[in-house]
Amino acid sequence: MISIVSAMSHANLTVQVDRDQISDAELVKVTVRFDNPTSIQNPEWVNLARDFDVISQSGPNQNRSVRIVNGQQTSENYVLWELSLRPKRVGTLTIPPLRMAGFTSPAIQVQVSQASAAIKRKLNEFVFFDTSIDKSTVYVQGQIVYTIKLYYLDSISGEFPPPPALDNAIVEIIENEKRYDAMLNNRRYYVLEKRYAIYPQSSGEMVIPSETFSGTRGSRGFFSRGQQVVAVSEQHLIDVQPRPSAFTGNQWIPAKSLELSETWATNPPVFVLGEPINRTLILKVDGLASSLLPPFENLDIANAKTYEDPANKEQVTGADGIQSILTTTIGIVPTQAGTLTIPEVRIPWWNTVTDKQEIAILPEMSFTVSPGAQSARLAPEYQPRQNDEVQPAATAAVQPGLVTQNTNPLWMIVAAVASLLAIVMSIMWWMARTRLQAYTGNTEAEAQVPGPKKETELFNDLRKSCKNNEALAARNALFLWAKVRYPDINSIRDLGRKTLDQDESNALTAEISRLEAAIYSETPDTQWRGAGLLDKITNLQQQTTKPARISSLSPSLNPG
Repeated sequence: MISIVSAMSHANLTVQVDRDQISDAELVKVTVRFDNPTSIQNPEWVNLARDFDVISQSGPNQNRSVRIVNGQQTSENYVLWELSLRPKRVGTLTIPPLRMAGFTSPAIQVQVSQASAAIKRKLNEFVFFDTSIDKSTVYVQGQIVYTIKLYYLDSISGEFPPPPALDNAIVEIIENEKRYDAMLNNRRYYVLEKRYAIYPQSSGEMVIPSETFSGTRGSRGFFSRGQQVVAVSEQHLIDVQPRPSAFTGNQWIPAKSLELSETWATNPPVFVLGEPINRTLILKVDGLASSLLPPFENLDIANAKTYEDPANKEQVTGADGIQSILTTTIGIVPTQAGTLTIPEVRIPWWNTVTDKQEIAILPEMSFTVSPGAQSARLAPEYQPRQNDEVQPAATAAVQPGLVTQNTNPLWMIVAAVASLLAIVMSIMWWMARTRLQAYTGNTEAEAQVPGPKKETELFNDLRKSCKNNEALAARNALFLWAKVRYPDINSIRDLGRKTLDQDESNALTAEISRLEAAIYSETPDTQWRGAGLLDKITNLQQQTTKPARISSLSPSLNPG
């Protein structure tokens, strides 16, 4: 045992190593002891990282003891720290001076040699690693699948290494833990396997460092601590290439495959002036983390206003890594009758299998917007464009009900008074109608007024879709009912916060998640059942007795 002491008064700082000559496949144990401390504080370990990796650390452990020797009583009071260090390279390595409470220990040198084949065979006798990567060259933000397998015999105790800590890289867990048996050289091994997806965020050389396992073989007894076993894997070098100059897109997407699709609330979609219809865009990318998926761009439509639900991202893990799914639902409200053109959606991406750029396209589409029963009320006021010519007032057609400048002023006054009386009577009628609805709940009068569906009708549509187990129709009906009932919400997922009970809120949110998963997941659930969703929405509808004021969807879908 090598011991170096730095002392001042009755305090001693002691640093010890169990060996000063080791192989690069072995660990060196370091014990730090501080005698008679006036206060306890951790030493500064940061300088160890230059030559060693800290595999394990324990302490501070405080000890007090009293001894009587030849009738004289002596006492001990000290604090211990223990570390296991793995050398980073072969050669003369240094454990630098440690500082604590004003004390400094001298440096300790450790000779590290390359492990012989005999030592490696001995270390691999009971436990060893097998690590692999699916590729050694990758584009920046591309996916690397990193697999770690720990083989061991008998009863081994110890901690499996944590996920690799890499600078400028995103590490996602593909498979957290898998256990199985294997036969190697006619010996049966237990195997613990973990898999990670690594996405480097900068180009250049990236090093996946060696994995280290330090444990104990055999059961621990009162007088025995078991046999120490160590396993060290090989490190891996990755050549991370920058984004290729041949790529022309704004958003960099390296992937094995990419699929772009869409669904509509009705198929084919039917557009009516002032009435919303939902379009859902779905992007599936194989070989990219969901956190790296860019949002859809340029979804504005001429002669229509659009409303986007918050995008939904999810990940599906498989044998080849991670598949990510981006789902965005857009409400489209036509503002002009005639032809509505939906622009094409283009997403350039880089195929990492063929090493070429490809472009996913949803082609441009045109639809006819019908005026509908409420066109007179919803038709927007004409605003002349910059290049349009405005008709002179002298040649403009005189509309019925309007008075020209040449009309007798007396009739202008009479017409103004009549218009004012009509407005007052309309307001009084509306107030009486509103009170009648509030006290009687009678919607019979409303049914005679042409316009968008009322809340009760929309809820009946939702009930019908749920009872028929029609997931897509139920989602669209729920969206329309929710916007009438709660104009302030931005997504059907916001319905959870409208419930008065937290458990009920969680249950409703879970039902909505199941509904969207049944529609938008990689393998849509054709066995979706709507009873659970209908039950929770019915509870939400009945939690307040005062009905919401019925209004058109158009203003809430188009704020400002």
